[in-house]
Amino acid sequence: MLDGYQGDIQDEMFDKIYTFASNEYGGKMFAQRFRSQWKDQIDFFVGKGFEITGRSPIYGLDVKKWLTLQTLPKEVKVENEFHFDSFLQAAVKNQTYQQEELAMLQEYYQSVDFDFSVACYEDEELSGYFGVTFREDNKYAEIIASGVNEEEDFIACLQSTVEKLRELGAEVVGIHESSLPDNARKEAGFEKISEDVMLMKKL
Repeated sequence: MLDGYQGDIQDEMFDKIYTFASNEYGGKMFAQRFRSQWKDQIDFFVGKGFEITGRSPIYGLDVKKWLTLQTLPKEVKVENEFHFDSFLQAAVKNQTYQQEELAMLQEYYQSVDFDFSVACYEDEELSGYFGVTFREDNKYAEIIASGVNEEEDFIACLQSTVEKLRELGAEVVGIHESSLPDNARKEAGFEKISEDVMLMKKL
């Protein structure tokens, strides 16, 4: 909410969305996520009866300073669109998803305005896949979707992601802790830059 537009307008917007979610949409739970720095927004939702149900660290990498770690024998393709099937093909080899989880993931990724994807191949087989967003206004990018077979596939996809982001003028690329392999975090030099705060309320 922009300065000067808080108060009545903020309450009115919340009431309209809350009413739609509970009465027309038939939802059972209202969830909202914010970066930990957005204290005013978090306080607003807490004041509306929401509970903070979890915090997830977000790690960032300085795009301009990061150096390529090594040359990896991977074929990499960068495309200006995101394919859920490709992400799934790379992700399922290391993780088992229930049908409900897959449906939720697909619905969520369809709502994301991805700027590009990075696909890594080993012997012509897909071994890693990233879906990336970039905000030109604050030069911040985020790896939203990350599916890899091995840790070296993460590094290979990361290298090409950073190269593309440098072309776009990005300064930082972030990723949630749950999508970042521990060794890759240390090897690449990711540092904690924020937390994702989840708030929930039963409708």
